[in-house]
Amino acid sequence: YVSLVKYLNQEQWLIDNLDFVRKQCEYENTLLFEIARLADTNPQCNAAIKLLEELTMSEPFNINYWGVLAELQANTGRYSDALSSIDYMKAITPNDAETLAMEGYVKLRMEKPFEAAVSFEAALTIDPKMYVAKRNLLQAYKSTGNTTKYMALLPEVYEATPMDTAVVVEYISAYPDRIEQVMPRYYADNDPDEMQICQIAGEMCNSGY
Repeated sequence: YVSLVKYLNQEQWLIDNLDFVRKQCEYENTLLFEIARLADTNPQCNAAIKLLEELTMSEPFNINYWGVLAELQANTGRYSDALSSIDYMKAITPNDAETLAMEGYVKLRMEKPFEAAVSFEAALTIDPKMYVAKRNLLQAYKSTGNTTKYMALLPEVYEATPMDTAVVVEYISAYPDRIEQVMPRYYADNDPDEMQICQIAGEMCNSGY
Protein backbone atom coordinates (compact mmCIF):
# COMPACT_ATOMS: atom_id res chain seq x y z
CA TYR A 1 0.00 0.00 0.00
CA VAL A 2 2.73 2.44 1.00
CA SER A 3 4.72 1.65 -2.16
CA LEU A 4 1.62 2.43 -4.24
CA VAL A 5 1.23 5.76 -2.46
CA LYS A 6 4.87 6.52 -3.22
CA TYR A 7 4.41 5.55 -6.88
CA LEU A 8 1.40 7.89 -7.16
CA ASN A 9 3.27 10.73 -5.41
CA GLN A 10 0.59 10.90 -2.73
CA GLU A 11 2.87 10.90 0.32
CA GLN A 12 1.46 14.17 1.62
CA TRP A 13 -2.08 12.83 1.31
CA LEU A 14 -1.04 9.81 3.36
CA ILE A 15 0.48 11.98 6.06
CA ASP A 16 -2.58 14.25 6.16
CA ASN A 17 -4.93 11.27 6.42
CA LEU A 18 -2.77 9.03 8.56
CA ASP A 19 -5.25 8.75 11.42
CA PHE A 20 -7.90 7.48 9.03
CA VAL A 21 -5.58 5.05 7.23
CA ARG A 22 -4.08 3.52 10.35
CA LYS A 23 -7.55 2.62 11.63
CA GLN A 24 -8.00 0.42 8.56
CA CYS A 25 -4.88 -1.64 9.31
CA GLU A 26 -4.83 -4.84 11.30
CA TYR A 27 -1.27 -4.20 12.47
CA GLU A 28 -0.64 -0.48 12.23
CA ASN A 29 2.99 -0.63 13.41
CA THR A 30 3.95 -2.20 10.09
CA LEU A 31 2.21 0.62 8.22
CA LEU A 32 3.90 3.31 10.32
CA PHE A 33 7.32 1.75 9.84
CA GLU A 34 6.91 1.49 6.06
CA ILE A 35 5.77 5.10 5.88
CA ALA A 36 8.80 6.22 7.90
CA ARG A 37 11.19 4.32 5.65
CA LEU A 38 9.93 6.18 2.57
CA ALA A 39 10.71 9.64 3.94
CA ASP A 40 13.12 11.56 1.73
CA THR A 41 12.34 15.29 2.06
CA ASN A 42 12.97 17.22 5.27
CA PRO A 43 9.25 17.70 6.13
CA GLN A 44 8.66 13.99 5.51
CA CYS A 45 11.64 13.11 7.70
CA ASN A 46 10.30 15.25 10.53
CA ALA A 47 6.92 13.52 10.27
CA ALA A 48 8.61 10.12 10.08
CA ILE A 49 10.64 10.83 13.22
CA LYS A 50 7.42 11.37 15.16
CA LEU A 51 6.08 8.04 13.87
CA LEU A 52 9.25 6.21 14.81
CA GLU A 53 9.30 7.74 18.27
CA GLU A 54 5.81 6.32 18.67
CA LEU A 55 6.97 2.93 17.41
CA THR A 56 9.96 2.77 19.74
CA MET A 57 7.63 3.47 22.65
CA SER A 58 5.37 0.66 21.47
CA GLU A 59 8.19 -1.83 20.75
CA PRO A 60 11.31 -0.58 22.56
CA PHE A 61 13.39 -3.67 21.73
CA ASN A 62 12.90 -3.47 17.95
CA ILE A 63 16.35 -2.50 16.67
CA ASN A 64 15.01 -1.78 13.17
CA TYR A 65 12.84 1.02 14.52
CA TRP A 66 15.77 2.55 16.38
CA GLY A 67 18.01 2.22 13.33
CA VAL A 68 15.72 4.10 10.96
CA LEU A 69 15.03 6.68 13.67
CA ALA A 70 18.77 7.29 14.16
CA GLU A 71 19.27 7.60 10.40
CA LEU A 72 16.49 10.16 10.02
CA GLN A 73 17.68 12.10 13.05
CA ALA A 74 21.18 12.28 11.57
CA ASN A 75 19.84 13.31 8.16
CA THR A 76 17.95 16.21 9.76
CA GLY A 77 20.95 17.36 11.81
CA ARG A 78 19.74 16.00 15.14
CA TYR A 79 23.04 14.34 15.88
CA SER A 80 22.74 14.15 19.66
CA ASP A 81 19.34 12.51 19.31
CA ALA A 82 20.78 10.10 16.75
CA LEU A 83 23.54 9.07 19.14
CA SER A 84 20.96 8.52 21.87
CA SER A 85 19.01 6.22 19.55
CA ILE A 86 22.22 4.39 18.68
CA ASP A 87 22.92 3.90 22.38
CA TYR A 88 19.58 2.07 22.62
CA MET A 89 20.60 -0.07 19.63
CA LYS A 90 23.91 -0.95 21.30
CA ALA A 91 22.05 -1.94 24.46
CA ILE A 92 19.69 -4.20 22.50
CA THR A 93 22.37 -5.78 20.30
CA PRO A 94 25.90 -5.25 21.64
CA ASN A 95 28.84 -5.55 19.25
CA ASP A 96 26.76 -5.08 16.10
CA ALA A 97 28.88 -3.88 13.16
CA GLU A 98 26.13 -1.90 11.45
CA THR A 99 25.28 -0.06 14.66
CA LEU A 100 28.91 0.86 15.25
CA ALA A 101 29.28 1.99 11.63
CA MET A 102 26.20 4.18 12.00
CA GLU A 103 27.65 5.65 15.18
CA GLY A 104 30.86 6.45 13.30
CA TYR A 105 28.90 8.07 10.48
CA VAL A 106 27.04 10.35 12.89
CA LYS A 107 30.25 11.36 14.65
CA LEU A 108 31.83 12.07 11.27
CA ARG A 109 28.89 14.34 10.45
CA MET A 110 29.45 16.04 13.82
CA GLU A 111 33.04 16.73 12.73
CA LYS A 112 34.46 14.40 15.38
CA PRO A 113 36.73 12.29 13.16
CA PHE A 114 38.85 10.86 15.98
CA GLU A 115 35.77 9.44 17.72
CA ALA A 116 34.34 8.36 14.37
CA ALA A 117 37.51 6.41 13.59
CA VAL A 118 37.18 4.46 16.84
CA SER A 119 33.62 3.43 15.94
CA PHE A 120 34.52 2.42 12.38
CA GLU A 121 37.53 0.43 13.58
CA ALA A 122 35.30 -1.39 16.08
CA ALA A 123 32.80 -2.19 13.31
CA LEU A 124 35.56 -3.60 11.10
CA THR A 125 36.85 -5.73 13.94
CA ILE A 126 33.46 -7.46 13.89
CA ASP A 127 32.96 -7.40 10.09
CA PRO A 128 36.31 -6.89 8.29
CA LYS A 129 34.62 -6.81 4.86
CA MET A 130 32.19 -3.99 5.63
CA TYR A 131 32.88 -1.55 2.80
CA VAL A 132 30.82 1.37 4.12
CA ALA A 133 32.82 1.33 7.35
CA LYS A 134 36.10 1.18 5.41
CA ARG A 135 35.15 4.06 3.12
CA ASN A 136 34.09 6.29 5.99
CA LEU A 137 37.09 5.25 8.08
CA LEU A 138 39.27 6.42 5.21
CA GLN A 139 37.62 9.83 5.42
CA ALA A 140 38.10 9.87 9.20
CA TYR A 141 41.81 9.12 8.84
CA LYS A 142 42.12 11.86 6.24
CA SER A 143 40.36 14.38 8.48
CA THR A 144 42.56 13.56 11.45
CA GLY A 145 45.74 13.76 9.41
CA ASN A 146 46.62 10.12 10.12
CA THR A 147 48.57 9.69 6.90
CA THR A 148 50.03 6.31 7.80
CA LYS A 149 46.68 4.61 8.36
CA TYR A 150 45.09 6.50 5.47
CA MET A 151 47.73 5.32 2.99
CA ALA A 152 47.49 1.76 4.31
CA LEU A 153 43.69 1.60 3.96
CA LEU A 154 43.33 3.41 0.62
CA PRO A 155 44.51 0.51 -1.62
CA GLU A 156 42.03 -1.79 0.12
CA VAL A 157 39.16 0.64 -0.52
CA TYR A 158 40.28 1.07 -4.12
CA GLU A 159 40.40 -2.68 -4.77
CA ALA A 160 36.85 -2.99 -3.45
CA THR A 161 35.51 -0.32 -5.86
CA PRO A 162 38.03 0.26 -8.68
CA MET A 163 35.32 1.81 -10.89
CA ASP A 164 34.29 4.49 -8.36
CA THR A 165 35.50 7.78 -9.84
CA ALA A 166 35.93 9.51 -6.47
CA VAL A 167 37.98 6.60 -5.12
CA VAL A 168 40.08 6.42 -8.29
CA VAL A 169 40.88 10.14 -8.09
CA GLU A 170 41.83 9.79 -4.44
CA TYR A 171 43.94 6.72 -5.16
CA ILE A 172 45.98 8.18 -8.00
CA SER A 173 46.50 11.36 -6.01
CA ALA A 174 48.07 9.31 -3.24
CA TYR A 175 49.85 6.84 -5.53
CA PRO A 176 50.63 8.71 -8.78
CA ASP A 177 53.17 6.05 -9.81
CA ARG A 178 50.29 3.58 -10.23
CA ILE A 179 48.34 5.62 -12.79
CA GLU A 180 49.43 3.45 -15.72
CA GLN A 181 47.87 0.40 -14.05
CA VAL A 182 44.80 2.16 -12.66
CA MET A 183 43.49 4.14 -15.63
CA PRO A 184 43.28 1.35 -18.26
CA ARG A 185 41.38 -0.72 -15.72
CA TYR A 186 39.06 2.18 -15.02
CA TYR A 187 38.31 3.00 -18.67
CA ALA A 188 37.86 -0.67 -19.62
CA ASP A 189 34.77 -1.07 -17.43
CA ASN A 190 33.54 2.49 -17.10
CA ASP A 191 32.01 5.14 -19.32
CA PRO A 192 33.08 8.42 -17.67
CA ASP A 193 31.61 11.70 -18.83
CA GLU A 194 33.64 14.73 -19.85
CA MET A 195 33.62 16.27 -16.39
CA GLN A 196 34.92 13.07 -14.78
CA ILE A 197 37.73 12.82 -17.32
CA CYS A 198 38.70 16.45 -16.68
CA GLN A 199 38.65 15.83 -12.95
CA ILE A 200 40.95 12.84 -13.29
CA ALA A 201 43.22 14.68 -15.72
CA GLY A 202 43.46 17.57 -13.26
CA GLU A 203 44.56 15.24 -10.48
CA MET A 204 47.16 13.70 -12.79
CA CYS A 205 48.51 17.18 -13.62
CA ASN A 206 48.67 18.08 -9.96
CA SER A 207 50.67 14.92 -9.39
CA GLY A 208 53.17 15.91 -12.09
CA TYR A 209 51.89 13.70 -14.93
